[in-house]
Amino acid sequence: MFNNDDLQVRWWTLEAKLVERFGKKPDMETILFLIGIQELGTVAERFTKEQKQDLMHIAVCRLLAPAGIMN
Repeated sequence: MFNNDDLQVRWWTLEAKLVERFGKKPDMETILFLIGIQELGTVAERFTKEQKQDLMHIAVCRLLAPAGIMN
């Protein structure tokens, strides 16, 4: 798939884009939340705590599925 150096560069690029967009460096939970929203395909004005956790769970599943971990 990708070697570790390429993955690290891609991660730093993602962080830089998010800092540019939101004005601060996001933590891992924030990134998972954003991936979850992207996968869900809809945006709400507000999410409950449980909905946020569900979105992060969706993101984790999406990220791990290609490796066969969540199958």
